[in-house]
Amino acid sequence: MLLRDRIEHTADSTGNRSGRDEASREYLLDIYAKLGPLWKHVPDGGITWIGTAGEMEFTPDDEDSLKSDLISAGYTDSYWAATGTDRWGLREPGVRSTGLHWRGERGGKVNVHIDLHPPSGTGFWHWWEDKERRASTHTKESIRQSLEEAKVDVPVLSQQNFHGRLTGRLEQLRTSVGTEATAKAFLDRAANDLTQAGAILWNRELVTRDQLKDAAVLLAQADHELDAATQSRSVR
Repeated sequence: MLLRDRIEHTADSTGNRSGRDEASREYLLDIYAKLGPLWKHVPDGGITWIGTAGEMEFTPDDEDSLKSDLISAGYTDSYWAATGTDRWGLREPGVRSTGLHWRGERGGKVNVHIDLHPPSGTGFWHWWEDKERRASTHTKESIRQSLEEAKVDVPVLSQQNFHGRLTGRLEQLRTSVGTEATAKAFLDRAANDLTQAGAILWNRELVTRDQLKDAAVLLAQADHELDAATQSRSVR
């Protein structure tokens, strides 16, 4: 099931369909990017809630396997990772920002969320910024910026940015090559590649890894064609 389909099958805390909420798409994409290979523990149809501050709740197919992978990756139960009715809790180790916190909840559910200020020292700053003020500190913009600073690639956005840069370059070259046949042929091929890539990247849907690979190939081809057009123009 595609990520966009997972959102369509997820109800938010008020019972509305969060698949119609673009903010939910953004938050889910952030969590997806941050989880990386751990995403394999989130089954199709398993997401039960997406929060509005970098949070997600789901029912894993194999909770023991999830915990085993987390512990193998060095996650610890430090700083009261489990509180209240939590069955267990684990925090990402060795991160100064943008850390994952996992909690086993009632009914076999698991909550995972991004903490922009993982606990250290007394833990006060984490309590204040990631808990008490979470609604204001964990915005779409602050989470995305933190992911970028942590070098966590959010694939769709990075590809979209590249597509935009190539499109701007294409338009600049179109105005400079005139009717020169060889350069124009390169630009026409680049335009076709960008059109196909754009159909993948700009349809307001979250895409699969295979679709992202297809888009990346098309963008690389377009980049090559634009280089060729530039070279052709320079040797006329």
